[in-house]
Amino acid sequence: MWIRVAVAFLLISGTALQAEEIKWKTSLVDGLKAARENHSLVYVQVVTEWCGYCRKLQSEDYPRPEIKGLLSQFITVSIDGDRQPEIASSFQARGYPTLLILQPDGSIIARMDGYPGPERLKQILSRILSENKMADLRPSRNGKTDLQSAENSSSTTGSSQDLSKASNTAKLHPLDMALEAMQGKDFQKALEILNPFIEQLPGPNTEFALARFYRGMTLMELGKLEEARADLSFASRRAPLPEQRQSAADLLRKLEAAQPAENDGPLKE
Repeated sequence: MWIRVAVAFLLISGTALQAEEIKWKTSLVDGLKAARENHSLVYVQVVTEWCGYCRKLQSEDYPRPEIKGLLSQFITVSIDGDRQPEIASSFQARGYPTLLILQPDGSIIARMDGYPGPERLKQILSRILSENKMADLRPSRNGKTDLQSAENSSSTTGSSQDLSKASNTAKLHPLDMALEAMQGKDFQKALEILNPFIEQLPGPNTEFALARFYRGMTLMELGKLEEARADLSFASRRAPLPEQRQSAADLLRKLEAAQPAENDGPLKE
């Protein structure tokens, strides 16, 4: 199978990288303990002092009021990948930043590759918090959960599971929707998501590069090798993580071996 997506999630350390007003813990053990005591989820970041995108997260994204407000609902843990390599390795962090959301027992419920950008980060944090609140509803006075009461009083037909699934899907970022389709081997659906997403981006950025990487793999699965070549060539140079760039380069070599290159149009860079 062509799809080899490097996945990682991030714990940021309590060094010069820390964002103001966000209370970062520098111990994963302490963070998980606090999560159990407060019945909270844990937002873990793995970064390094030399990582440019890590600095961008700290200086530009975390200070945004909407993101800061979302992060305030998590126990936030910051790990330096160079100083605590055993933790970075335990989360299979192959690049920086790597972002994770954990249950209080330490199990991973969400993860992102590299720098997600503020909008994707905001969407994922919002979705995880919403899902967690839905799962944590307490019985109301009539013995039913608030969700059950709402369902019984609603005229809408269909199961609550279907409604919840539809709601969660609507909140997914296009890159996450495309990745889900790829993992489900629905490559045509992935392509239908990626094409308009790439077209609407104002210019090359992390999301653009990651979308080109995903689309290149999708096009290969669909047998559209000539179209895949341009995306994989771009991704081999610009994908967010080194492993993604290496994966794109490997796929490009396989493609070139199977079909000699013809004249391609200019890459969108």
